[in-house]
Amino acid sequence: MKNIMKRTLALGLVLGLASCSSNPKVATSPAPVAGTISSTLPSTPPSSTRTASTIFQPSRLVAGRDSFVAVAGGQPIGGTTLALSREGGNYRYVVDIGLTAVNVRQHYESLFDASTLMPSVQTMTGNIQGMAMTTHITIADGRARGTAQEPGPAGITTTNVDLAVPAGTVDDQSSAALVETLDLTDGFKVSFKSLSAPPGELRMNELTVQARETVTVPAGTFETYRVLVHSKDDAVIFITTALPHRVVLVRVENGAVELRLAK
Repeated sequence: MKNIMKRTLALGLVLGLASCSSNPKVATSPAPVAGTISSTLPSTPPSSTRTASTIFQPSRLVAGRDSFVAVAGGQPIGGTTLALSREGGNYRYVVDIGLTAVNVRQHYESLFDASTLMPSVQTMTGNIQGMAMTTHITIADGRARGTAQEPGPAGITTTNVDLAVPAGTVDDQSSAALVETLDLTDGFKVSFKSLSAPPGELRMNELTVQARETVTVPAGTFETYRVLVHSKDDAVIFITTALPHRVVLVRVENGAVELRLAK
């Protein structure tokens, strides 16, 4: 069960393409712990000096909804949906995860500017084996402020978030939609900054097209680019070579955990 929990918690964040939990251990009696996150950002490759709207192409964003089957250790454990909608000058990105086999549910929403792609609000509510979590972060005037909750060794950990957010930063979860706007080709490589909530931290992501590969998922068989996303942890995503690009498969934990496009 501990291995499944680790994998499903990683899956709960993998919609940010490379985000994983830091090996949380579930306690039967959660004990909130408070902390503060500082604004330390790792060194950035040259391409990260570009703005998000030049790395990605906002005009290629397409409103819609995708459904995925969640698989751990070769066995289906639930599913997830990703939905992107336009709201005036913003986009809303919604992730719903239901892993009934291990009693995990999560609802995540972010609002980001349709032109600059800068996030303004990040919220998450979830329940992991009876433990409730809530995260709410607002981004304004170059700072992210709020409260983030996630599982920790002693139960649910609560962190007070107050950190600088540089221009060009995108929402970590929404990058699943943003990568579909890239001009992918053999050998393509780019880096970008993202704000991940929870836990409420800045991350540097490096994306590299490794090869072309034919993959079969419940939604069909697709010719794809196999793309490595290196961040706090690694993920491999498969994106259709045909336009408009579409993520059809995501792998973490060396392939032990997958999201397979259902429709």
